[in-house]
Amino acid sequence: VDVANGYDFANGDADATDDNGHGTMVAGIASASKDNRAWGAGVAPSATILPVKVADALGQGTDASLAQGIVWAVDRGADIINLSLSGSDGALLRAAVAYALAHDVVVVAAAGNYSLGEVSYPAAYSGVIAVGATGRDDKLAQFSNWGPKVDLVAPGTSIMSTSYDGTVGWADGTSESSPFVAGAAALLKAVEPSATPLEISAQLQTTAEDLGAAGWDGRYGSGLVKADPTAGVTFTQGDQWESDNTSAEATLVEQDRVCDHALSPAGDVDWSSFDATAGVSYWAQTVDLWGGADTSMTVYGPDGRVVASNDDVSASDASSLVQWACVTTGRYRIEVRDAASKGGGYGLKVSFELKDAADVGTGDNTVHTASQIEVGRVYHRSYYPMPEYDNLSFDVVAGRTYEIVTHDFDPTVDSEAWLYQPLNGGPSIDPVWVVQDVD
Repeated sequence: VDVANGYDFANGDADATDDNGHGTMVAGIASASKDNRAWGAGVAPSATILPVKVADALGQGTDASLAQGIVWAVDRGADIINLSLSGSDGALLRAAVAYALAHDVVVVAAAGNYSLGEVSYPAAYSGVIAVGATGRDDKLAQFSNWGPKVDLVAPGTSIMSTSYDGTVGWADGTSESSPFVAGAAALLKAVEPSATPLEISAQLQTTAEDLGAAGWDGRYGSGLVKADPTAGVTFTQGDQWESDNTSAEATLVEQDRVCDHALSPAGDVDWSSFDATAGVSYWAQTVDLWGGADTSMTVYGPDGRVVASNDDVSASDASSLVQWACVTTGRYRIEVRDAASKGGGYGLKVSFELKDAADVGTGDNTVHTASQIEVGRVYHRSYYPMPEYDNLSFDVVAGRTYEIVTHDFDPTVDSEAWLYQPLNGGPSIDPVWVVQDVD
């Protein structure tokens, strides 16, 4: 442990001693030394831990302390940053993660413990390796988050590790899963010190044990991380989608999955493809740019003609966003160019939205005609034609905590959610909670 370079951003001093226990357990999973007389060795026992404390004795921290900790670790030469924590999206945290990725630091984060169909921040940022949890049966743990941004899973139930009192402790959570992947990343970094975050991520996902549906899926990502992913290691230059430099080499992407790409070297071009259905509206967007990336995007139809294009979302946002109504069923191709010729990285997401009977025609415009949905699934809805309201219903279990999140894929949309509780066998007249903007 590199105590000399540690720091406590929760209390503002140079004493990064663990007074909560969470950090010691996580560090032990990633890198406990051999013959430590407490328990077995960590995944990467020869790696050095740089202790950066961002939460107090109660486990409470802020975006500011977390962002400061990330930047501090990067500036002091960290190769891997493990974030066994969850929070909300914010400018400070987003900038700090982008800073780490731009300096070729691998960032691994816990997917979250809320049983939700989307991962928590900072794991949700593109370029971050998002890790879900599995049980002893290699099934997704009941508490683990999952969804379009999950990359890998690792053991997360009944995990034994080092304790800050010198003994051992046991814990469950994606916080315990994340350091398994961080340790594996450290092993890869030792083999190839110049490997970039996306190259490390690609190797971890390529060597993972496939679980669930064949290939990547929204519950297990690319699968269960291997304890030693270095056997026969051959790094793909740039990202796991290379070579994708021409239309003929376009890689097929799953809709709603966020795929991390690298524009490397500067001036690189990335091609992706997806299958679209006539009568459906689609979005393609680049998100969470880092390292100087400035994307421009062009979408081509099955006949090779341009159907949509975009350079910058706005004068202050170098991301790209296109939207179009599909009129011809077939395979579409997306070309992403490095507009600024600076290189860097970005996430690419393709989403769809039904603007016909699958949405508007369901008659869900009143609370009494709400469409039944399943907890944990992601649904795509539209405000069309305007004015229009979507009313949805779902079943709950007493004693559980639920979270409702809306993501406005169209920057012109500003959504607001109203939650109603059951009353005398039917929906109540007055809302019990109004969920407004989170930005």
